[in-house]
Amino acid sequence: MVFMTERAQNEGMKKRSPLVPLLVLVPFTVFSVVCAYEGRADGLRALSHPWAMQVGLDLVISCFLVGGWIRRDAREHGISALPFLVLLPLLGSIAALLYLVRRAWSRPPTSHPVVPRGALNASA
Repeated sequence: MVFMTERAQNEGMKKRSPLVPLLVLVPFTVFSVVCAYEGRADGLRALSHPWAMQVGLDLVISCFLVGGWIRRDAREHGISALPFLVLLPLLGSIAALLYLVRRAWSRPPTSHPVVPRGALNASA
């Protein structure tokens, strides 16, 4: 079994930046809100077309796949996945992007147990 001190583990970690998810999240959210507002009357009529049903089913499948990834990844990073999984069917990509922003501020996953400094000497 390999043990790493906190310092050794922190030196090997890369800090993730929320910049890229934020650069996508903000304009995409604004665009989505504008489209939803302008097309609110036509939205339900569009569902009567077969192409709209195909796009809708494709999005549902994508939400299930992304939701499974969010659940596993959140567990590894010590994040509660529940808020993002609830928002995913309602907001789609916006919820996934919010998760990526939140994930950037979480602790990186640990592949080795963290041993506080001096704990190995205390057992001797």
